[in-house]
Amino acid sequence: MQIHGIAGYRDTHVKNGQTPPVEAYKNYLLRGNNSKRYWSYTEAKLHSFASKIRRAVIMRKQGESWEFISYTVDLHTQTLKKHVEFLPLELQP
Repeated sequence: MQIHGIAGYRDTHVKNGQTPPVEAYKNYLLRGNNSKRYWSYTEAKLHSFASKIRRAVIMRKQGESWEFISYTVDLHTQTLKKHVEFLPLELQP
């Protein structure tokens, strides 16, 4: 159950373990179903997007809300949830 409207609310689940490096997220983006979109990215843009996804995974493991994470990594909430929730199990929070 998620509580809405409480300032400073954090999700109660916290998962332990190391987060994979940015290269693992870059490789996932390049081999995914929508890889045609990411092949056109420059190396810097791909690295930036993969690092945003990795940062979102780390913050989600710490129990932060989607809205706070999207504000922090500067991505739209729905875009962020779409990418993080459908990561493979080894990359998920």
